[in-house]
Amino acid sequence: MNAVKDEDVLCPAEALDIYNAETLQPRLAEFINSRLTPWLDLQGVSACDTAGAQLLWSAAKSAANDGKKLQFKNVPAVVQEACHRLGLPELF
Repeated sequence: MNAVKDEDVLCPAEALDIYNAETLQPRLAEFINSRLTPWLDLQGVSACDTAGAQLLWSAAKSAANDGKKLQFKNVPAVVQEACHRLGLPELF
């Protein structure tokens, strides 16, 4: 994941897929835990499979369990399509 763009925005610039999910999860969790209002700017995401979609859904659920709302912006079609294929609740 790239560095934080501003105080509460994280900009992943890689594929959200099975190959990256294991390393992305702890970094994403740390980011969410350290911010009051976490945002993910997904503009730099080049690909997303079901593992990536599940990662985003899990991150949003974890944030909600901590009383936070994980916000998303610049969500590319590949991410929306992966979430739709899984029938995940509306995240964006």
